[in-house]
Amino acid sequence: MAFTDYVSALLTPASRSIAALITALEKRGIYVVADGENPTGLTPGNVLYLAFTGRIFRYDATDSLTAHDGTTCIVTADGKRFKADNYGGSQKRFWNTKSKTLTAPPGSPALGDHYVVATGGTGAWAGKDKYVAVYTARGWVFLAPNPYDIIVNDADSTTYYYTTGGAWSSGFPFTTVADNSVSPIKLKYLRFGLKIINQTTNATPGSPADGNAYVVGPTPTGAFGTIGARNIAIYEGSAWVGYAAYDGATVFDGNLGVQITYRSATSVWTSASSYSQLNIGSLTAADTTVTRSGLYTYSATTAPTSAASVAMTGASIAHAAKKASAKLEITVAMGDISRASTTALNYTLGLFVDGAASATDWVSLGNLPLANPGPGTLNQTFYVDAPADTASHTYSLRIAFDTAGAGSNTVTYGRVRMTVKELS
Repeated sequence: MAFTDYVSALLTPASRSIAALITALEKRGIYVVADGENPTGLTPGNVLYLAFTGRIFRYDATDSLTAHDGTTCIVTADGKRFKADNYGGSQKRFWNTKSKTLTAPPGSPALGDHYVVATGGTGAWAGKDKYVAVYTARGWVFLAPNPYDIIVNDADSTTYYYTTGGAWSSGFPFTTVADNSVSPIKLKYLRFGLKIINQTTNATPGSPADGNAYVVGPTPTGAFGTIGARNIAIYEGSAWVGYAAYDGATVFDGNLGVQITYRSATSVWTSASSYSQLNIGSLTAADTTVTRSGLYTYSATTAPTSAASVAMTGASIAHAAKKASAKLEITVAMGDISRASTTALNYTLGLFVDGAASATDWVSLGNLPLANPGPGTLNQTFYVDAPADTASHTYSLRIAFDTAGAGSNTVTYGRVRMTVKELS
């Protein structure tokens, strides 16, 4: 309908009529459904537009079948269909707020300022907890939030949405993020790599800082027990969050100062470098002679005991592993070693930890060279697991004889150095 309809209805004597004016007004105007009024009870006549619940519905003369839902379609008493086809679901709103922590109106608000009323509103805000308060020329106007309404809050530069449970929650109103959809710059903790504090902590730390991370120790308790041994634990604001270790996962161990990688086949984190700690013992230069104590015949399955071997004075080293149960490479080098007996014997070299009754690892040396014409050298490497802690432990050597008799009871050695490499 053109504006000429009004001219014809009001000014042209030949066509001037009240009915024409009413028709013109109905078609050109928007009928506002009042609060509490049921649009299904209306007989809208020539009305083409209805305003209902903040939305505009347009009359569809081609439709006589769509059911009334009050959201996208209104069916009036005379069977007409009014559509809001460009809108699905309830309206969502977006505001920029100054603060969401105030319980009373600020002293000098500017016109148009928005606030979320914090719990315990007072004064002009009393009884309006969680509402959006807008300062206008006529005072404060309050907007009741709907689920999934959104605010961007200036005070903390954070986006919030209103939950179905009636709370303003940080973030956006969705429950999942599509795989491979977040760029590294958006990540808080794992942007280009994660630094952990250590791999040995079993008990949940008492006062962690936001972002503190650990590879959980081998025997965890508390929250770490829930996360599980060898998994990654990150303190994210107010709680520990666990992330399952996976084959190839790599982090930087701040305690060891090395990069470590998880191997699912062995369920251990290993250093990407050759070793994480090197401990070189002092050189024992003087020759030392030791006398047989007991007898032991080499066996690949039965370890030599302290009762059936003799300690090699000076052949020991103390080491505190940075990681509980770490893999250790212990090397012993002797510049000279010899036997006194002219009879061929079989000697066994055993590695003992903290004076244990049995060797942790051992190796057959076979027959040693005679002191005359000259001693030989010895270079031997043991691979063992450190004890399940990070305390200092002593690794020492003992030698066992398989034959007793005159001239068969002593071994002489000198220039001894032991070295420990911590491999993981």
